[in-house]
Amino acid sequence: MRNSPRQLALDVLDRLQRSGELLDPIVEEVMAGAPFADSRDRALFHTLVYGTLRWRGRLDWIIGHFSKTPLKKIDPAVINILRLGLFQVVFLDRIPVSAAVNTSVQLAKASAPSWVAGFVNALLRNAAKNWKQVPLPDPKRFPDRYLAVYGSFPAWMVRRWISRFGFEEAKCLCSAVNQIPPIT
Repeated sequence: MRNSPRQLALDVLDRLQRSGELLDPIVEEVMAGAPFADSRDRALFHTLVYGTLRWRGRLDWIIGHFSKTPLKKIDPAVINILRLGLFQVVFLDRIPVSAAVNTSVQLAKASAPSWVAGFVNALLRNAAKNWKQVPLPDPKRFPDRYLAVYGSFPAWMVRRWISRFGFEEAKCLCSAVNQIPPIT
């Protein structure tokens, strides 16, 4: 599991959070030293890193909904494991839920105390079944908070877009920015 795309993606996310380095140099360094078996592993690595970062706000919202422990009190490495697993469950339809959960549990076992693996397993299994029922903030009462979670953008940026373009246009902008451009 040491050189799996998931482990390498976790290493990048942890290093990014810990060090304050820029993302691209970290990814380039990992890519230079990573013996990916084939192009699918490389593609999965990139999808996990960039997708987890792109959707971090929404992933944290869902994790916060299912966790009895506040996010601020969970070890950052464990949150990154949860984010990776949940990203696969929510956004990657070609990866079975069982594979996403099981590999996340294996990552937790390899890097944290044994009870953490149980926490990761329980939270991800519960989230896998019920994430679609997680309510977003009320868009009428809290339009900025709603768009921050919906589009996974910083609240300050969403407030600026709402003030400049209005709610509906800001929502469209969030969707457009999150679209992965097609390869041509």
